[in-house]
Amino acid sequence: MKQDQDVKKIYLIVFCAFVFNGCKKWDKPEQVPAYIHIDHIDLSVSPSQGTAKHGLIDAWVYVNDQPVGVFNLPATIPILASGSQKITIAGGIKEDGLTEHRAKYSLLLPFIKTVNLIPGHVHEMTGVDQPTVSYYPSTDVGIWHENFDDAAIEFYADPNSDAGVAYVNDTVNVFEGTGSGKIELPAGFDYARVITSQSFDLPKLGNPVFVELHYKTNNSMGIGIQAINGTELIPLTNTVLNATNGEWKKIYVKLTDIVSEQSNADSFKFIITIDKDNGVDVVENYIDNFKVVYDK
Repeated sequence: MKQDQDVKKIYLIVFCAFVFNGCKKWDKPEQVPAYIHIDHIDLSVSPSQGTAKHGLIDAWVYVNDQPVGVFNLPATIPILASGSQKITIAGGIKEDGLTEHRAKYSLLLPFIKTVNLIPGHVHEMTGVDQPTVSYYPSTDVGIWHENFDDAAIEFYADPNSDAGVAYVNDTVNVFEGTGSGKIELPAGFDYARVITSQSFDLPKLGNPVFVELHYKTNNSMGIGIQAINGTELIPLTNTVLNATNGEWKKIYVKLTDIVSEQSNADSFKFIITIDKDNGVDVVENYIDNFKVVYDK
């Protein structure tokens, strides 16, 4: 019996030692993160690239090219690293204005900066560290824009349209610059479609194609393409935007798929289509900074 008790004691001692050492092994102090704080992202543009006003709402953050996460701005972001680190910040959008379609805007170059991270310290990304992104160079990305800053508007009305785009310069209805475009449907008129004067040779194999737009409207509005195949014109609406209750909004309309599906098209134009909603007497639709951006 004594031998059995001794064996049990030995087992107990070994077990306790194992548990104690195991606890010591896993009871390590947690690493204290460093932090970066990003208030917002800026967009830098050249005069040929249109407005610098944007709708970048998220930051896609990487440390030494490894993903940290996606953060709605403003955000204070924990990073388990210290010392001199490469920080990459890419701008994120809501494709087609949908919260569930948040994505990195792949037509913009990310911001890259070497930052000295200190555990427990918040590094403010401001001043020389202010995240500023830009479009890829013109060799890679094509950009066309209509800012509606004068009466020579680069849109025309479809033959069946009840209205075209008019130039307005009253300060109440101008988002930026000296003017905006207005599509108005008075009582008794129900339909409008306007088309870009410029036609585009767009990539089709899944290359990104977007329309960026500021808009204010009391009626729904469709954004799409006109595929041109010889003499055949094929209008296709991609995204329907809702009324904005008197507010200007920024939208990124993703047209990648609808363009790629038109494999036989020779070229494309872009269209805005309005069908008067029930209960709306007079449609007042304002647009500004219409921008076509595509990966060549």
